[in-house]
Amino acid sequence: MKKIIIFILVLLFTSGSCEQNKERDVLIKKWFKDSNTYIIVCKGYPKSGSSGLARIETAKEAALINAQYLAKGIFKETLDVITNGTIEDYKIYDDYVVINYIITKKGLKKYLRKK
Repeated sequence: MKKIIIFILVLLFTSGSCEQNKERDVLIKKWFKDSNTYIIVCKGYPKSGSSGLARIETAKEAALINAQYLAKGIFKETLDVITNGTIEDYKIYDDYVVINYIITKKGLKKYLRKK
């Protein structure tokens, strides 16, 4: 059920931004800090037509969903990247928000998907 909700939210937040500019990148950087910690730095764009606080909040939510979606592609399904992940920091820019999403779990490297 969580996967379906996340997928729908990703579609809602990314569909509006993709119509405006198909060249928008969301992933900035990803790496292992140590064997138990993985960091994803990514962008989120605001919902088109939003302004003020709603613009910032929709961009933050989009960045979070992007990070969780990317993490689901990196790790096996046996790892819940939502409950094991947290937002460490975020920065607000004019057209987007950047978040640092941290996933922590003992022995995290063993949950990597095989390529």
